[in-house]
Amino acid sequence: MDRSPIAKWIHETYPGFEIRLAGILPHAKTRVSKESLAWADAVVGMESDHERFIREHYASEVENTPIFRLDVANESHYTKKAFNALIRKKMAPVLALLEKFDLLQKDIKYIRGILANMDADGRYNLAADIRERMKARGLSANALAKRCWRFHPPGGQPKTLSTPAIGKWLKGAAHPNGKEQMKELGMALGMNEEELSDFLLKNKYTPLHIKNPFDVVAKRILRQHAADKKADLVRLYHAELDQRNITSLSLLVNRVSIVTTFLSASLKGITSEKDFDLWFEKYASSFDADGKTVLPTSTLRSFILFHIGYRSVRDMYEGDELPELLYRLLPRIRDGMNDPLRGLREKLIALGLYSNMTDADIDLMLGHARLMPLAKSPGKIDAVIVALLRRAHERCPCCEYMAIDQVIKNIVSAQANRELRDQRLLKGSEELLVAFRHRQDSLKNPFVMLQNKDEKRFEDYYSDHLSIYIRDMLRLLACYGSLAESEVAPYVELISNAKEHTGWWRQKFSELAGEEDDSN
Repeated sequence: MDRSPIAKWIHETYPGFEIRLAGILPHAKTRVSKESLAWADAVVGMESDHERFIREHYASEVENTPIFRLDVANESHYTKKAFNALIRKKMAPVLALLEKFDLLQKDIKYIRGILANMDADGRYNLAADIRERMKARGLSANALAKRCWRFHPPGGQPKTLSTPAIGKWLKGAAHPNGKEQMKELGMALGMNEEELSDFLLKNKYTPLHIKNPFDVVAKRILRQHAADKKADLVRLYHAELDQRNITSLSLLVNRVSIVTTFLSASLKGITSEKDFDLWFEKYASSFDADGKTVLPTSTLRSFILFHIGYRSVRDMYEGDELPELLYRLLPRIRDGMNDPLRGLREKLIALGLYSNMTDADIDLMLGHARLMPLAKSPGKIDAVIVALLRRAHERCPCCEYMAIDQVIKNIVSAQANRELRDQRLLKGSEELLVAFRHRQDSLKNPFVMLQNKDEKRFEDYYSDHLSIYIRDMLRLLACYGSLAESEVAPYVELISNAKEHTGWWRQKFSELAGEEDDSN
């Protein structure tokens, strides 16, 4: 739609595509029409206004037609050379995706059917959940706002949320910012400990965790005042945090590893405030989580080591296949960095997709990180990823075979490494090796299986990393309007070929890889 240079460039660069130009304004030489939309396999709009106009005035005509938006302003804002360069950059991934379009049509129809069923079944909705709980407790938006606090620095004056902010939550136009605010919302709504953990999980946060000092205080407050329906739990919670100076607590560098079940049992036996003070002081060195997220555990580190392997990550990075966000994540997990990792769940899922894991393998990795597994998530995007992964592995079984083969090689390499022989990383590695060899045998060497034309095309496009298939499908589903752009954006950003990296990170990772080579 609009901007004639796009037509000339497509004809010159991709002669196999047909294109018709149309505008949405009254003075346009050719206006968009039902006939032009019926002819098109896909629509490309330059700006958000174009997409909005089409969806509002021709909803039925584009129900089964993807609409790509380039986000390119009027060409008068650019020089001719700059505008043409921008069009090339914006259109290249669109046309590359359209080349695979006919191959993906059946999958698109299948996933859209799943999403339609999810909507019909009433998937989890935060706004509806809040409204229902407010009604049960007789809380108005104003009353709830007074129970919810904004973040305040240590020693600062706390402030309650505004009623308009709560109003946005109730309309689904916004949601609480981070785990702490989500947790305080649950407390303000009168949830007990079990309900609050479930509430956090449904919203993709870690449940109340015994090694998180903020969560420990929340557990204590909820247990102390379980029978008091009128208690202002959020106020009591903040008073306790301030009393112990937990709002400014820094995690200890030399942490002591203690089993979470032992800590939970010891906390349950505490009745007095004095005993709680002693417990908190005694086990402060075991905390490995802050108010918003958790640190990578040793089990997550061993999972990464065996299932992905840092050497293969280096190869992906140096081959311009791994984006910067994931590239920077791995050395931090490997070295047991003490700083919390933001957005860890999405990054681990993307890393699993890059490594051709099954959805079960990804869920196992998320479990090691104490994050909600894909299988239990009520979200649309997670359900889509699971369905796409299963479909991809069915169509391209060689991907799972290669992933398993990589795990076997990584375990054998780690077992041969003298520096690692006595470390916890190798605990259970022999059993894992046997299990993965059984999995590999069960696939019966998919490389020699007969393939039909579509399977061969799919393998040509996606056999290296199924993540690219997931990215393509998420983008198409957003272009159909089946998923919101905000839902797919984190994964599209993470699952993109990385062509430009900073030299510092390339050098740093090479140094880490070199250290590993020296120890073998």
